[in-house]
Amino acid sequence: MSAFDHSKTDALFQFSHISHSTQEHLKKVYSSLAICMCLAAVGSLVYIYLVACLVTVSRRPPRSPGVVDLSFGGYPHLTGVVYLVCRDPHNPETERKRLAFLEGFALLTGFSLGPILGDVIAVDPNVIATALWEPR
Repeated sequence: MSAFDHSKTDALFQFSHISHSTQEHLKKVYSSLAICMCLAAVGSLVYIYLVACLVTVSRRPPRSPGVVDLSFGGYPHLTGVVYLVCRDPHNPETERKRLAFLEGFALLTGFSLGPILGDVIAVDPNVIATALWEPR
């Protein structure tokens, strides 16, 4: 007996029982999620790149008192973006603006995760690759 019975796994890829409007909504939701994940990754890479450039120029470790922690500015901004999303009414006219706020939130979240990822990379860079691509 095979591990996967194709008659049961084929049902995972059939969406005929879901209405067209629900399918369109799910497409928008998951595309927004994918965009946000990519922007969070870009935000982390930007932080790590900026810190690498600043540390190279100043020749100080990133946690020394002389170097400003760039991620601190992200937390108040995250709160501000959430406030902007909550303040705008949800209607078709403001949908693009609310999506832009969500994308900004994702970018700032990635920027705020940069210090954690930088510390992990300083200990062992293989940890990130193992967390993302190691088969379970």
